[in-house]
Amino acid sequence: MSSPLIDVIADAMINRRVIEQHPKLQPLLSRPTSQCVYDGRPSVEVITGPLGQRVGHCAECAKADKQLAATWPRTWTFTNRHNGRRVTITCLPGCTASHERHMATPTFPEDIVCGTQSDPDAVTLPITDDPECERVDYRVLNTFIEANPFSQEVARRLPHVVVEVLDEHYIEPLDPDGLETVINVFAGRLDELRRVHAELVRVRAAYAARETRIDGWVDQAVGTAS
Repeated sequence: MSSPLIDVIADAMINRRVIEQHPKLQPLLSRPTSQCVYDGRPSVEVITGPLGQRVGHCAECAKADKQLAATWPRTWTFTNRHNGRRVTITCLPGCTASHERHMATPTFPEDIVCGTQSDPDAVTLPITDDPECERVDYRVLNTFIEANPFSQEVARRLPHVVVEVLDEHYIEPLDPDGLETVINVFAGRLDELRRVHAELVRVRAAYAARETRIDGWVDQAVGTAS
């Protein structure tokens, strides 16, 4: 059974992030999960708080919650599947991985990956490997930060960037210098795209002018023949 005291505790524990982001909003835990706990708008996600209560978040509050959660490193414990020992770990700052499965069942440490949320506004482009086939929208240049805290590779244990060049095709792990190199490569290709764009505009204008002259000659020839 809920009580005013439990509701107050729950508010303090699970809602303060969004309250800080939206100080004018006050959560109402009696709202159904189909409604946002803060403003009653339709919810887009339902979360479980530390006291077991289920509450809904509208799109705006869900985004604010994730943004603020990204600044709060989490500390949690799992059972090492290799030796049965309990191990405590603090997440990468900004980690949005749930880790619920790792906490609930014995886990191989090397399987644990912390990561920031991939770009929710990731760009897609219509791509095909055959001009006669249907084009498919693929993600391009999606990026996020990862850390594999128990990896045998130092480069993966440290926070690094993963660049998804094309759906499930990655450049990783990238340290700051590596990412800067990739950025410079892309910047160079962007300059080339702009050069080709200007050339295309010029060529199409010349082509259109030529076609206009040819059409005029054809019309004149047809008129003369008749």
